[in-house]
Formats: sequence, C-alpha cells, structure tokens
Amino acid sequence: MSPSTGGSTPTAPEACQRASTSACTAARTEVGHLEGDLITGAYNRSAIVTVFDRTSRHLWLAEFPDDHGAEATLVALCEILGRIPEHLRRTLTWDQGREMARHQELVELCGIDVYFCDPHSHRLAGQ
Repeated sequence: MSPSTGGSTPTAPEACQRASTSACTAARTEVGHLEGDLITGAYNRSAIVTVFDRTSRHLWLAEFPDDHGAEATLVALCEILGRIPEHLRRTLTWDQGREMARHQELVELCGIDVYFCDPHSHRLAGQ
C-alpha cells in the first residue's frame, strides 16, 4: 500500500461523506471504527498522525520526518492502516483538515470508508 505521487492534488470536497454515527459505532460495540487527527507542534515545525479505535481504545501513531501536507498524511495513514488487519479497518472519521485532501486515494489504497465531521461539530465522531 503506497500512494501514487503523480497527477493533480485534489482538494477536500464540499460534498464528501459526513460522519453519521451508527448504533454499533456510538455504542462502541464493534472494533474497527477509527478516529484520526493531525497534531502539530509549536510553530507547525513537527507533527504526528493519530489513529484511535473507538472500541478497543488502541492508538496508532506516525510521525512526519519533513512536512505534514496531504501527500505526507496519505503516506503516514497508509503506513498506519497497513499495521491494522484488513477486517479491523471499517471506517475512519476525520475533521475538516486540508491534510486529508487525498482521502479518496486512501479509500482506494486501504479499503476503508472515510468520513468527515460536520464543520460545525468538530468532534462529531466522538459522540
């Protein structure tokens, strides 16, 4: 699983999938519903990606050696998701950050459904 580097970089779509919490996701009864985020350090000089399983509470991290734009985030997420067995990769919910501009490639490469929180409910996924 590695992202392609060619072609144009898409922007995060206005009409992308919005997070809708299903009963099993909300009840935290099914492993594989993940939440992700990009955490940046002081002056944006460092960053890590976090992926958290809502049920098991397992946390995966990936660091960025250089920049933390859409390409680097795609690479980091492919690396993290590659560590998670395929049958445990059901959904990934993210906020509205530009770092996920290449989310459609992530869907194709890793076979996971990607959802975005409503821009007016930053942590909808955590309900």
